[in-house]
Amino acid sequence: MASKSRDITLAAPSHISYGLARAAGSELPGFRISREDPAGYYLKFARGFGWTNPTDVEVTVYQLDAQTSQLRLNASILALLDPFGFLDSALDMFESHLRAHHQASLQGVRPPPPPKDRRALWVNIVIIVAALGVLGLLVLLVVAVAVLGR
Repeated sequence: MASKSRDITLAAPSHISYGLARAAGSELPGFRISREDPAGYYLKFARGFGWTNPTDVEVTVYQLDAQTSQLRLNASILALLDPFGFLDSALDMFESHLRAHHQASLQGVRPPPPPKDRRALWVNIVIIVAALGVLGLLVLLVVAVAVLGR
């Protein structure tokens, strides 16, 4: 299972950071809360299933001092490697939306809409086009052998 971790420091107490992480993660397209421990400041978000590049993002909040907390983000996919950067994409999307929520809470305004992640869609389209291209080449090879064999 491939995984990547990232630590984020926010100028907010741990209970506020936990609420921000919960709200930000719940708004991301395709992500849903699959596990939650409010007492331990732990959240797990899941996205996708099967061959659609299932991605999990775990968030654990630690209190550094009275007004600062650290969030450890751990993203994982059900694969040995991550050659297409799905983990970086999920972590970047989560971190940017979390920081947008934090900034909006400091300014007292509504947070912006969540970012869109089209990486999985494009990677799957490229894989399907490559598979169809190889299949087309095999058909051409069979036709060429049949024509030249007469």
